[in-house]
Amino acid sequence: SVNELFSFHPTKPLLKVQILPNGRPGSIQIVKSSGFEDLYAATLKTVREWRFVPARDSVSGKTFACYSHLPVSFRLQ
Repeated sequence: SVNELFSFHPTKPLLKVQILPNGRPGSIQIVKSSGFEDLYAATLKTVREWRFVPARDSVSGKTFACYSHLPVSFRLQ
């Protein structure tokens, strides 16, 4: 079963996500793979829909693009 498959493969994918000044994700790179291509594709699709709080310059208040490492956990339902 799928649950048994995941119980033997505890690796969480780690993504490097570019967060644009508008809070949308820009480029998304895989840093550490879960080893499951179907989950990777679903992860990318989901993360592209997320919105983030962008980095903000403490002096000018302007937002700017930055990168963040994002570990992803899956929960099967």
